[in-house]
Amino acid sequence: MGGKGRLANETEVAKTRAKQPAYFCGWYDLGGIIPVRIFATYYGRYKTRFVHNNFPVAMCHNFIVLRPRKNITFNKVQIKALLAYLNSSFAHHHIETNGRYVPKGPMGFEVSVAREMPVLDVRKLDDEQLNLLAKLFDELEYEARRIGGASTKEQIEQLKPKIYEIDRAVAKILGLSEEDVRNVEAQVDLMVERRVS
Repeated sequence: MGGKGRLANETEVAKTRAKQPAYFCGWYDLGGIIPVRIFATYYGRYKTRFVHNNFPVAMCHNFIVLRPRKNITFNKVQIKALLAYLNSSFAHHHIETNGRYVPKGPMGFEVSVAREMPVLDVRKLDDEQLNLLAKLFDELEYEARRIGGASTKEQIEQLKPKIYEIDRAVAKILGLSEEDVRNVEAQVDLMVERRVS
């Protein structure tokens, strides 16, 4: 270091960690793992993907994790219904409109964008609505696995029929018309096409 700065274990953060052995294993530890059920890609070229997380895993900076606010719990069907909404064109429209634009590249799904994103309150849905959305998410996930992912333009095009089914189910819940849904889908397609071209 040539005599400049401090060693990592001498920083204020490191000293604070060292004083909290119940939470940190030493000055070098980042802390405990907080379980999350939903995460999303930080950068998506053609679509931000929201994923169901079924096992404990540490996330790197390439992902955004979504956690419910304190004192809110969701069952498995509600989580899948929420994932269906998050993978819909409605959520994609919000991200394309408000995300961080990288010229000819991916769209940055920033934490500030996630905080402001309108989200369907799945706790207010009836069993029929919940089960339909959960089923549609399962089908979308199955199809994405079958075709080998959801990263390329070709893969997203193959997934659009299933995404559009989700759009119509969400629109019915929200009381939106078919024309409204088609407009949102067309706007998303146009924004993605302009951004990557």
